[in-house]
This record gives sequence, C-alpha cells and structure tokens, in this order.
Amino acid sequence: MDSFSRTLQTDSHGKASTIKLFSFARPHMRALHLGWISFMTAFLAWYSIPPLISIIQADLGLSAVCIVVLVAHKTDVYDSNVVAVAATIAARLFVGPLCERFGPRKVMAGLLLVGAIPTAMVGLVKTASGLIALRFFIGILGATFVPCQFWATQMFSSNVVGTANALAGGWGNMGGGITYLIMPPIYNGIYSHIPNSTAWKAVYIIPAVDIFFSDDCPEGKWHSVRQVTNDQVPADANKEDMEKMPQVAEYEDVANSDEDSISLTSVNSHKSFATSVAVFLRTLVRPPVLILLVQYACSFGLELSVDNIIAALFHNRFQLNLTTSSYIGSVFGLMNLFSRLSGGLFADYLFRKWKLPGRILAQIILLTCEGCFLIGFSYSLGRLDSSIGMMVLFSFFVQSTCGSTFALAPYVDPENVGTVMGIIGAGGSLGGLCFNFLFRSYGVDYHSAFLILGIVALVAGIPGSLLLRVQGRMLHNLRSTK
Repeated sequence: MDSFSRTLQTDSHGKASTIKLFSFARPHMRALHLGWISFMTAFLAWYSIPPLISIIQADLGLSAVCIVVLVAHKTDVYDSNVVAVAATIAARLFVGPLCERFGPRKVMAGLLLVGAIPTAMVGLVKTASGLIALRFFIGILGATFVPCQFWATQMFSSNVVGTANALAGGWGNMGGGITYLIMPPIYNGIYSHIPNSTAWKAVYIIPAVDIFFSDDCPEGKWHSVRQVTNDQVPADANKEDMEKMPQVAEYEDVANSDEDSISLTSVNSHKSFATSVAVFLRTLVRPPVLILLVQYACSFGLELSVDNIIAALFHNRFQLNLTTSSYIGSVFGLMNLFSRLSGGLFADYLFRKWKLPGRILAQIILLTCEGCFLIGFSYSLGRLDSSIGMMVLFSFFVQSTCGSTFALAPYVDPENVGTVMGIIGAGGSLGGLCFNFLFRSYGVDYHSAFLILGIVALVAGIPGSLLLRVQGRMLHNLRSTK
C-alpha cells in the first residue's frame, strides 16, 4: 500500500509521508512505536481486573450483576467498571491541552507513572469500596490514548495520518485483549502454589512492573521534538535535539502540497490559561467535534463496555469456565492488531481519491456495518459458534470505526488538535460509561442490550455522517473533489 514504504519519506514540513513499519529510527518511527507501546501498557493495567472479576468477587464478597447468577441488590462489580471508565473522561479533557503545552512525551510518561501506583495497590483491596476507589485512579490510565494519538499526528503527514493514528491506537488497544489472554494463566500458575485469596492479589504486581519499565521509554536517550514556530520539524524538538537528528541519509523529501494545506497548521502551544479555557469551550460546542464525539462514543465507548462484559457473557450464556471464556473474550481485544489499522488505511485510501469527503465516506460505511453486525450478534446468542463468528465481525467494524474517526479528528482544528483529540477521546469514555449503564440495566438480557447498541450505532453513523462538515467539506462534495 502507498502508506508503507521501505524508505521513510518526509514532506516539506519534516513530517513522515510514509510509514517504515519495522524501523525504530528517530524521530518519526520511534515516536509511533513508543506511543502504542506506552498506550498498550496502560491498557494492560486498565483492563487487568475484568478477566479475574469473578474470583475477586468471591474473595471479597462483592455483589455482581454480570457474574454467574446476577441477582444481587447491589452492583459492586458494575460500579467498579463504571468508575474505571468515568475517571478517564475528565482525564482526557485535561490531557489534550497539556499535550499542546508540554508535548506528548512528558504527558505520556507522567500518566504511566501516576497509574502504576494504584495498579500495584490492587492486591491490598479488602472491600468493595476499596476496589471502586482504586479502579477510579487506575482509570486515569485511559487518558494515555490522547498523547498516543497526538504524538502520531505531529509526526506524520496528512496522507498517512489516519493509518499512523489507527496503528498506534489499535496496537495500543490490544492491551485489552492481552489481559484476557494472560491474566487467567498467570493467576492459575500462582494459585497452584499459594492460596486463592493471595493468588489474585499477587497477579497485579505484573502490570505494575510492566508500567514502571515502560515509563522510561518516552524519557530515554531519545528527546522528542517539539513543534516550533516555523513548522519545519516534527512535533516536539528543541534546537539542540534537532542538530543531533540523523535525517539526510535516511529520509527522502516528497511533495504533498495539496494535502499539507489542510492538515499541517502549527499547534498553538503558547496559549495563556484564559485563552486555553476559551478555546476549550469554543471547541467543545463545535458541530463536527460533537458529531465525532458521538461517533467515537459508539465505537471506542462500545469497545470499552464490551471489554468489561464479553468474558462474562460467554461464561453465563454457555456455562464456559473462566479460562475458556477469557480466551474467547481476548479475541475481541486482539482484533485491534489489524482492525483499527484497517479503518485508518481505508480512510487514507478514500482521502487520496476524494480528499476530506472520502474520510467522511469511510465513516458512514464503517458505522453502518458496525450497527448491522451488532444487531446480527444480538440474534446469534443461541449458538456458541455463531456468537463467536458475529463477535469477530462486529468487533472488526467497531475498531475500524475508531481508526476512521481519528483519521478525521486532526482536520477539525489543526491549531488546537490536542484539545480536539481530548474532547473526542473523552466522548469515547463517555460512551463506555453510558453503555456500562445499559449492560447494568439489562443484566443477562444480552440480546436486548446488543440490539439497542446496533440501533444507536446506525443512528450515529448515517445521519451523523451526512451532517458532518470538516473544513468546509461534506459528504455531498464527493463529486466535486474526485
């Protein structure tokens, strides 16, 4: 594909116009890889609790709506799920402007460091309120998505920014699937040597150690480049760093004049606090931001809520054991290896044909498919094989829509792209919160819950995309831009 190349090419602004996937060279590819690795590590800790929630519930005497019988008066398990997602909403809103001011590297490292502490303390939990409180602070790790996407946006040109954002976000999101894959075996290995009440607590040392090791990656010997006033270099470099960067032998310059003009405006990193607040409020009420917020709520928000219940669904619906249901649930998250990337590639492909209306076309196609397959999944719950097949299909389009959404986000307001990404990213968490309440309300009635999700996705996708206007372009401008 045009997005990938054996040589890393750059445009006149210093941004990469191709992706050299197996390179770790500075600054572009190193930023991309460190971004998704850091986000995946955060996701690993963020979603390390759901795979073992039935064991934690039994040991702490928690009530549950999604575990086994689901008939308690209290809903401690769901409350902890809701709190974990809710914490991310506020964090993402704050983190967007912080990325504009301090750069993605420092913000990413700070979030990982802050999140490692409560993750390591999960083993000290003895009550439901303690679990809920810790999941709130662990939920702050969800905000690492914003610097992950901001980092890629500042390093890659408009013709591949959708692919770069989708790759970083999708591979980072694999942390959700990896937790379902590795946490039960780790628990079983520990449980064979120590009592049950100690085993599940010891497991949570693992993601905490992983976070502390990953912390130094963004802070290592490589110094991120910072956006400068002439916009000739990648995102966050000072003069000394740029003088040390090896560029001449490794990169080729290519022209992307038409694409550059609509995406490569400098990020304004010198706003006062009052100006930042005014920009935030103005951005928050812009129609394209609100539409993308809702659409991201129906993709990433849905993914968050399904990550919390998918193993329990197969456990309850088909009476599978914990390990088997967790392995099946891991497929949903591990689809991010290629599905979110597919959405970014699709959006970039249509962008090359029809510019911004092409990206909007990708959005309406993927959201429509997502809604249809969610409805299909709701009617497939009578058989295990059909349920797994439909889960794979709807998860592909859910995650592809995540990729296409953030292929559009950088174009909404390039000067304040961090604020835009933070708001849209918070919309994803808000969607997760709302859909968690939906699953909480319907309990074991998974058919009705997924049927509603499918209808909501269709409503957000079709009318929303028809109304979406980005930089003066709408879907009906396809013919004039071909």
